[in-house]
Amino acid sequence: MVKFLTVFEYFKIDVLFIYLLKNLVKFQSVYSKAKADE
Repeated sequence: MVKFLTVFEYFKIDVLFIYLLKNLVKFQSVYSKAKADE
């Protein structure tokens, strides 16, 4: 049970990390577009 919980925690962290990474990429592309428009 403890091992399962640990795996689940790792999975949750992994999903959160991927989500943040995708948002960062999205933010960077929007930011560079805004800079190019200036």
